[in-house]
Amino acid sequence: MEIAPVSCNSTQMGAMSVLTRILLHQLILSQCNIHPPSMAKRDVGETLLEQGFLDNYDFVVVGAGSAGSVVASRLSENPKWKVLLLEAGGDPPLESEIPAMVFDLVGSEYDWKYRTEKSDKAGLASEGISWPRGKILGGSSSINVMLYVRGNRQDYDNWEALGNTGWKYKDVLRYFKKSQDNGNSDLFEMSGSDYHAIGGPLKTGTFYSATDTMRNVILNGAQSVGFRKNDDVNGADQMGWGATLGTVARGRRYSAAKAFLQPAENRTNLHVILNAQATKIVLNDNGDAEGVEFLYKDKTFTVKSSKETILSAGSINTPQILMNSGIGPKKHLESLGIEVKKDLSVGLNLQDHIFIPFYLKFHTSERFDAEAAKREIADNIFLYILHQIGPLSGIGVTDIMGFINTQNDTSTLPDVQILNAHFLRGLPSFSTFITRFGYNEEITNSLLEEYKRGDILVHAIVLMRQKVPGKIELRSKDPLEYPKITANYLEDQSEIETVIRAIRILQKMSQTKYYQKHEAQPVRVKLSACDILEEDSDAYWECYVRHMTASCFHPVGTAKMGPESDTEAVVDHELHVRGVKGLRVADASIMPVIPSGNTNAPTIMVGEKAADMIASHWQKIDKEAVKKDDL
Repeated sequence: MEIAPVSCNSTQMGAMSVLTRILLHQLILSQCNIHPPSMAKRDVGETLLEQGFLDNYDFVVVGAGSAGSVVASRLSENPKWKVLLLEAGGDPPLESEIPAMVFDLVGSEYDWKYRTEKSDKAGLASEGISWPRGKILGGSSSINVMLYVRGNRQDYDNWEALGNTGWKYKDVLRYFKKSQDNGNSDLFEMSGSDYHAIGGPLKTGTFYSATDTMRNVILNGAQSVGFRKNDDVNGADQMGWGATLGTVARGRRYSAAKAFLQPAENRTNLHVILNAQATKIVLNDNGDAEGVEFLYKDKTFTVKSSKETILSAGSINTPQILMNSGIGPKKHLESLGIEVKKDLSVGLNLQDHIFIPFYLKFHTSERFDAEAAKREIADNIFLYILHQIGPLSGIGVTDIMGFINTQNDTSTLPDVQILNAHFLRGLPSFSTFITRFGYNEEITNSLLEEYKRGDILVHAIVLMRQKVPGKIELRSKDPLEYPKITANYLEDQSEIETVIRAIRILQKMSQTKYYQKHEAQPVRVKLSACDILEEDSDAYWECYVRHMTASCFHPVGTAKMGPESDTEAVVDHELHVRGVKGLRVADASIMPVIPSGNTNAPTIMVGEKAADMIASHWQKIDKEAVKKDDL
């Protein structure tokens, strides 16, 4: 939206000019008071350049993301332990605090900006599918949509059934609750303290809602075709439609960095180096982990850990670092000339949630008034900067979601999740949204043309299970070269069938009186390859799905947790890397099967459980050492 320069010809008295300057001054001060998390007090990067390392560290944690922030913070609660946290990105910008600006950091300098390999099965309308990952303090929790979704109890019961002792639902629930500071009192009335907690470092709350109109359209439409309303998808039963919590508080994002690192900023035993990219794990002659090699300001450093090194670099960077260290599939490493230190199935078992948009256009009787829209935007900015309220403190209807099973109405395990986004006609947000998915010009132009004629509601079908896992591979020995991401989306025909069943359900919802009151119509996306097929046929929708596939940005599984009998397992149930002493992995890469829903909350849970296991182990050893000394 163009903003024309202001020309003010009216005569102003001195008093009014002073009052205007006071207002502007107050706005600037209020903006300055919206502080993103920072670890400037604990950043020892410049000291390292000038004097080298001043401390010997007990633990080195790689990655200050959703899990790494937790691990570093929890371990540093013990004042006797010295912890170093390495983060490839820097401090978050102001935009990361504002919920409504959720898509503005994707594709920016705070994003790794990964892309998958081109596929002949999915994402046919793009040159590789965009995979944003946070390169920033807080990791992806600083650039994500902030939805707090734990998954289904059957997900975690299945993890334990696969041989991972201590990971069933009743075991991990206490770690979800350990983190949580729930700001929605209504959930305690519905679910009680069995599922939610107060007092943890991670604040969860409800998003601001400017209007209930579209929310009611979606929820009433879903109920009218047979689905039940569910006011707590993190409670006793996940199935149904309702609003979820977000990692938000008082109108601002609550990333893992804000929740876990900001309270630790005065701990002298926690050090951080921002903009430090780990390149490999340092192994001794016995193959044990001794520390980490990393790059900082174009110089290479090695830091040692006397107790353990914990890799929390995420489902892409963790396998990359392991393989660069000689820990990975033997044939793959040998093909690149990397000395094999430990033959493990690193990089395999890659799973993600795909995102298939189903677009609806809502006709409105009002004409778009560009000047009125600018005034409304100005009002909203004013409200947010001064009070952190108003539309900028929310994410529209994106917190409304449905968990459904398209084949079995009585199932307690969903096969799809439906996410939603509503874009009012004439605002620039829809263009920002579709740009992030990298669609070709034909698709982008056809969607923007439809947007001129009405509001757009996006029902996003998120497939809960990937039948054929993908993989992460190195391209070369260069630790800075982006790895090869083979996503393997839609390799199994049953996945297409599931998505088409979901489309049919959304079509039924769009024909209900609640949608038709607003003249809802499906948007016919311009797809030359599909438009030759019979309209609304299964063949057309398969073509559509294969072209429009995008990622929901939930990669997991590339350092799989499993028992010794599992040949693909990289870590055991206590997250030790198999056959490598002194090294654990704690992030989404350890998940053997992807959870049913958004993965940020489960990744924070992994960090909590990992930190507890590590701390318990070393507290016991330290106590035994003290007893020996006393003797």
